[in-house]
Amino acid sequence: QPGLGIFPYPQWYLKESGGGAVNGIPPTLEIDVTISGDFDEDGDVDSFDLAEWQLRYGVDSGADADSDNDSDGEDFLIWQKNYTGSGALVASLVVPEPASIFLITTILVSPIRPRLLREYR
Repeated sequence: QPGLGIFPYPQWYLKESGGGAVNGIPPTLEIDVTISGDFDEDGDVDSFDLAEWQLRYGVDSGADADSDNDSDGEDFLIWQKNYTGSGALVASLVVPEPASIFLITTILVSPIRPRLLREYR
C-alpha cells in the first residue's frame, strides 16, 4: 500500500482523493489530543493549570478553554469539569486506618451495651 508510517493510506483512498504524494511527500494524518482546561499543555488538568488560569484571568487568552479569545470564568468551569487531580492533593487526603474505625465504633457502641445487658437479666 502507498504511504509511509504505521497506518498507510489504503489504495482506494489514494485513488478517490486524486493521488498520494504531493511533491514527493506522502500525506500525513495528525490528531490533536489536547484536554480542555490543560492550560500548561502537560497532558493533564491539575493545580498547575489552575495557577496558569489565575495568572492569565482577564489579561489575555493564554488560558482559553472555550476558544472565545479570553481567559474568564467559563474557562475556569471547564478546568473544574476536567480536573484530574494532582499528586500533591491526592497525597494530602486522609484515609482512616482500620484501627481508628474500630476505636470509633467501640466508643459509639459502649454506652448501649450496659443497657442491653440490664434488659436481658
